[in-house]
Amino acid sequence: MAKECDGHRQPGSGNQPGLPGDLLCGKFLIECKITGKGSFQVSNSMILKARQEAMSYNKEWAIIVETEREKVVVIDLETFKALLGG
Repeated sequence: MAKECDGHRQPGSGNQPGLPGDLLCGKFLIECKITGKGSFQVSNSMILKARQEAMSYNKEWAIIVETEREKVVVIDLETFKALLGG
């Protein structure tokens, strides 16, 4: 996914404390979740963790979820509005 967003992987993410996020892509610190199931639940605690880690790096947060059929991005509404230019 790093190539798709012109970013780079965060080495050791998920297996070493103090290394937040999976990808650094521009102004975003991104958590990547992959599932072979037909659905995936994004919890409040997952969003809070992504937000806190991104804030510690002065970045915006995002979560990319890859299912069997597609990839989607979860961001907050204010970030979405800013991306739309509003």
